[in-house]
Amino acid sequence: MIKKLQKIKRYLASGVFSVVAVTSVNAQCLGITCPGNMTVSAPTSSCGAMVNYSLPVYNNACSTQTFNFTGVMQTYTVPVGVTSLTITAMGAQGANQTPGGTGGLGASAQGVLSVSAGQVLNIFVGGQNGYNGGALGGVNGNTVFSAPSTGTAGNGGGATDIRIGGVALANRVFVAGGGGGAAHNGVWPSCQTAGPAGNGGSGGGLTGGNGSGGSSTACNCTGGGGNGGFGGTQSAGGATSTYNSGGCLQTWGPGNAGTLGIGGAGSTVFHNGSGGCGGGGGGYYGGGSGANGSDTTPGGGGGGGSSFVGTATSTILTAGTNTGNGKVIITSPSVATNTLTQIAGLASGSTFSIGTNVQTFSVTDGANSNTCSFSVTVIDAITPTITCPGNVNQCTALVSSIAPVSVLDNCPSPNVTYALSGATTGTGTTNASGTFSTGVTNVTYTAMDASGNSGTCSFSVNITVGPTVTATSNASLICVGQTATLTASGANTYTWNTAATSTVIAVSPTVTTSYTVTGSNGGTCTVAYVITQSVSACTGINGVVINNPAIEVFPNPNNGEFNVNLNSVSENTFIEVYNSIGQLITKEKTTRLNNSLNLKNEANGIYIIKIIENGELIQKSNFIKQ
Repeated sequence: MIKKLQKIKRYLASGVFSVVAVTSVNAQCLGITCPGNMTVSAPTSSCGAMVNYSLPVYNNACSTQTFNFTGVMQTYTVPVGVTSLTITAMGAQGANQTPGGTGGLGASAQGVLSVSAGQVLNIFVGGQNGYNGGALGGVNGNTVFSAPSTGTAGNGGGATDIRIGGVALANRVFVAGGGGGAAHNGVWPSCQTAGPAGNGGSGGGLTGGNGSGGSSTACNCTGGGGNGGFGGTQSAGGATSTYNSGGCLQTWGPGNAGTLGIGGAGSTVFHNGSGGCGGGGGGYYGGGSGANGSDTTPGGGGGGGSSFVGTATSTILTAGTNTGNGKVIITSPSVATNTLTQIAGLASGSTFSIGTNVQTFSVTDGANSNTCSFSVTVIDAITPTITCPGNVNQCTALVSSIAPVSVLDNCPSPNVTYALSGATTGTGTTNASGTFSTGVTNVTYTAMDASGNSGTCSFSVNITVGPTVTATSNASLICVGQTATLTASGANTYTWNTAATSTVIAVSPTVTTSYTVTGSNGGTCTVAYVITQSVSACTGINGVVINNPAIEVFPNPNNGEFNVNLNSVSENTFIEVYNSIGQLITKEKTTRLNNSLNLKNEANGIYIIKIIENGELIQKSNFIKQ
């Protein structure tokens, strides 16, 4: 335990508690209040809304700022136009002790400090826990013979100071001293009447207050006790004190003197039931510690730290005025100019887009600044208007040009989709044109904008099946002057391009000709069919072949199997068949009037029949194989 306390003593003597962490905490004295969040609806004519709002309200209370104890360094930036500050600093009270004395009160230092705009003041507010130079008290003896220490007496209160140009002790320009720590009574059963222990000295003006000594009626040391430590001055730390001997049996424990900015730490020497001394208070120079009690006697209080005002003017130093933790109050002339700036969003009176728009404003006085934000939310509740084409009735499955006639909305480019139900099903985007099934299909278009508003329209597509119209000819090829019969089928009524309305028509074209027949089953759908009637001039190797009534060829046209009937025959009658280019296809001698021929293996076309008797052509005709 003794080694551990010695380590703490060295730690305190090193000055660490006087500087500690340098986390910066800026006091917020420039206030700004934005208007509340706003919600408006967009009009039908705009994808947004024009919004007017009130500017933020701000107030500047930076002329007076109070810095309380936080345990870390705080900063203050001198506003633009400020050349002097009124400073009130209060040191922390020393710690009280139970059972024991009362910690010394912290000092108050006031004055006017010359500064320049933008200069940063580093502020260290002393704590009653010893932050910023307060030293640890001496150790207490146990109520059991030769037992370990029971802890320490009260530590000194920390000084409160302002530093410029750095954070070291040498950078201090204004200091209010802390009070000394209180001593412990010391306790030994059936021997000592407790205390009273010494009280801590007050944080002083130019010199800190001295701690008071302890006194007892102990059985071993009647009237004995540790004396109080001395206060710090402008040039040296307070000295530690001695022991007021009352015939005690044990050696008393001296503490430590204060140093620059740091109080003296209490003694680590203790005995049975002895009371520890109070630690020295922090200050410009720290106070010295009291002395520990000897065997069963109380300790003395620690000395208070001194204050320092440097080059400040109009100074007032008051010893022993502050209880608890320290504080700093800075007052500046009200010369700052406040500037309000919008750093995000749109100006009042602008057109705000659909959605949430954040507006952020900043106010600054050149040294301090603050911001606030609010939102302007524009709601789009306008339903898009979509117009469909009229109902479609047609006989073909491919339907085109049925995109929406118009899509209107206050915001551009709504998303257009469609859904098909009925005879045809499916979904898609933009345009439902395409192939539809026979029957009635319902088409529904939907236009949806980015806010989820949607409008719809519907129409129907009716696909009707037309008749299957065909036409045939009784002769696919005829000669000039011959007549062909055309027959239509597949519908209820027919209309030919010749103006005929019958199912069957007779035609005698002189050249190959196409005929169109349009059929209907009584509905709106009609189907046209085109048939081409081929015509030949029927010329061969001897010129034009003319039908001879003395020869009968049937059927004509035929499929290659046909009959040839003659009016007369002789012993030397031959039947010769030629194709249309004069080639001899077959030659047969006949003695019959009725003859059957087979040319099924020959090509379709016009053929010429010649009847030869005794080497002379007596008859000829033609027929068509198809």
